[in-house]
Amino acid sequence: SMASALVAEAVSYVLIYRTDSYKNLKSSIDRLSQKLEKKKESAHLNLGKKREKGQKKIDRFEEELKQQNQSLSMVKFKSMFAVAFMMIITFNIISSWYSGVVVARLPFEPISIFRMAAHRGLPGDDFYECAYPFFYMLCG
Repeated sequence: SMASALVAEAVSYVLIYRTDSYKNLKSSIDRLSQKLEKKKESAHLNLGKKREKGQKKIDRFEEELKQQNQSLSMVKFKSMFAVAFMMIITFNIISSWYSGVVVARLPFEPISIFRMAAHRGLPGDDFYECAYPFFYMLCG
């Protein structure tokens, strides 16, 4: 739902984007990317030993950039884990609210592999009725 998406973005902002570690890593990555581009441009102009020395510097910058990107991914992973946990909790809360309630009437009878998922938690044998989890899956 829209509310859970907004809360997820707020959690991401608090846990990632406003932290000093994220800002430092982001600025470091931007700075390294610019240096790498300059080195690559100047490497094309050099010949011989200067070109080999320049290639070593380029390789070193690329390795450092790779490490910085990996660190940034780890910072983001913590937040993504929290957001995923929050979405699971939200799904379970809403699912408990609509437990046993028909939320939609399907214009078709689902094929056998989806039939039990579509009718999960609903009383009766009318497979045209749709439960919340299946409706959520269709909308997501």
